[in-house]
Amino acid sequence: TLSFTQQSQRFAAVSDYSIPDHLEEEVRTETEKAVQGGFDQYAELRRRGVSLEDARFVLPQASVTRMFVSGRKSAWLHFLELRTSEHAQEEIRRLAFLIERLIS
Repeated sequence: TLSFTQQSQRFAAVSDYSIPDHLEEEVRTETEKAVQGGFDQYAELRRRGVSLEDARFVLPQASVTRMFVSGRKSAWLHFLELRTSEHAQEEIRRLAFLIERLIS
Protein backbone atom coordinates (compact mmCIF):
# COMPACT_ATOMS: atom_id res chain seq x y z
CA THR A 1 0.00 0.00 0.00
CA LEU A 2 1.23 3.47 -0.85
CA SER A 3 0.59 6.35 1.52
CA PHE A 4 -0.38 9.74 0.04
CA THR A 5 -0.19 13.22 1.55
CA GLN A 6 -1.56 15.98 -0.66
CA GLN A 7 -1.24 19.74 -0.28
CA SER A 8 -4.52 21.18 0.93
CA GLN A 9 -6.22 23.80 -1.20
CA ARG A 10 -7.92 24.94 2.00
CA PHE A 11 -4.66 26.38 3.34
CA ALA A 12 -2.39 26.97 0.33
CA ALA A 13 -3.16 29.25 -2.60
CA VAL A 14 -3.38 27.56 -6.00
CA SER A 15 -1.65 29.33 -8.87
CA ASP A 16 -1.12 26.88 -11.71
CA TYR A 17 -2.86 24.22 -13.76
CA SER A 18 -1.92 21.41 -16.10
CA ILE A 19 -3.64 20.35 -19.33
CA PRO A 20 -2.77 17.02 -21.03
CA ASP A 21 -0.25 17.55 -23.85
CA HIS A 22 -1.82 14.96 -26.12
CA LEU A 23 -5.11 16.82 -26.65
CA GLU A 24 -5.80 18.10 -30.15
CA GLU A 25 -4.99 21.82 -30.48
CA GLU A 26 -8.63 22.97 -30.70
CA VAL A 27 -9.68 20.86 -27.72
CA ARG A 28 -6.66 22.00 -25.74
CA THR A 29 -7.46 25.66 -26.48
CA GLU A 30 -11.09 25.22 -25.37
CA THR A 31 -9.99 23.36 -22.23
CA GLU A 32 -7.44 26.02 -21.32
CA LYS A 33 -10.08 28.73 -21.76
CA ALA A 34 -12.47 26.92 -19.40
CA VAL A 35 -9.75 26.21 -16.83
CA GLN A 36 -8.49 29.79 -16.97
CA GLY A 37 -12.05 30.97 -16.33
CA GLY A 38 -12.07 29.02 -13.07
CA PHE A 39 -8.70 30.49 -12.09
CA ASP A 40 -9.90 34.00 -12.94
CA GLN A 41 -12.97 33.48 -10.74
CA TYR A 42 -10.74 32.11 -7.94
CA ALA A 43 -8.49 35.19 -8.15
CA GLU A 44 -11.52 37.49 -8.07
CA LEU A 45 -12.92 35.76 -5.00
CA ARG A 46 -9.55 36.02 -3.25
CA ARG A 47 -9.30 39.71 -4.23
CA ARG A 48 -12.69 40.26 -2.61
CA GLY A 49 -11.45 38.72 0.63
CA VAL A 50 -12.97 35.25 0.30
CA SER A 51 -10.92 32.72 2.27
CA LEU A 52 -8.81 30.08 0.52
CA GLU A 53 -11.08 27.48 2.03
CA ASP A 54 -14.17 28.93 0.37
CA ALA A 55 -12.63 30.23 -2.87
CA ARG A 56 -11.27 26.76 -3.75
CA PHE A 57 -14.72 25.53 -4.75
CA VAL A 58 -14.40 27.22 -8.17
CA LEU A 59 -10.99 25.69 -8.92
CA PRO A 60 -10.95 23.27 -11.85
CA GLN A 61 -9.72 19.67 -11.67
CA ALA A 62 -6.68 20.75 -13.66
CA SER A 63 -5.28 22.61 -10.63
CA VAL A 64 -1.71 21.67 -9.78
CA THR A 65 -1.06 20.43 -6.27
CA ARG A 66 1.91 18.94 -4.44
CA MET A 67 1.88 15.38 -3.23
CA PHE A 68 4.18 13.21 -1.14
CA VAL A 69 3.96 9.45 -1.61
CA SER A 70 5.72 6.78 0.41
CA GLY A 71 5.56 3.02 0.52
CA ARG A 72 7.38 -0.28 0.61
CA LYS A 73 9.29 -1.46 -2.44
CA SER A 74 6.66 -4.13 -3.16
CA ALA A 75 3.95 -1.45 -3.32
CA TRP A 76 6.05 0.66 -5.70
CA LEU A 77 6.69 -2.36 -7.92
CA HIS A 78 2.95 -3.05 -8.06
CA PHE A 79 2.30 0.63 -8.91
CA LEU A 80 4.87 0.44 -11.72
CA GLU A 81 3.35 -2.75 -13.08
CA LEU A 82 -0.03 -1.03 -13.38
CA ARG A 83 1.04 2.46 -14.41
CA THR A 84 3.72 1.68 -17.00
CA SER A 85 1.11 -0.23 -18.99
CA GLU A 86 0.09 1.16 -22.37
CA HIS A 87 -3.46 1.30 -20.95
CA ALA A 88 -2.53 3.79 -18.22
CA GLN A 89 -3.28 7.48 -18.74
CA GLU A 90 -0.37 9.30 -20.42
CA GLU A 91 0.45 11.62 -17.49
CA ILE A 92 0.63 8.86 -14.87
CA ARG A 93 2.58 6.63 -17.26
CA ARG A 94 5.26 9.32 -17.70
CA LEU A 95 5.47 9.72 -13.93
CA ALA A 96 5.72 5.94 -13.49
CA PHE A 97 8.67 5.75 -15.91
CA LEU A 98 10.44 8.52 -13.96
CA ILE A 99 9.87 6.66 -10.69
CA GLU A 100 11.03 3.42 -12.29
CA ARG A 101 14.31 5.09 -13.24
CA LEU A 102 14.76 6.43 -9.71
CA ILE A 103 14.30 3.10 -7.94
CA SER A 104 16.10 0.85 -10.41
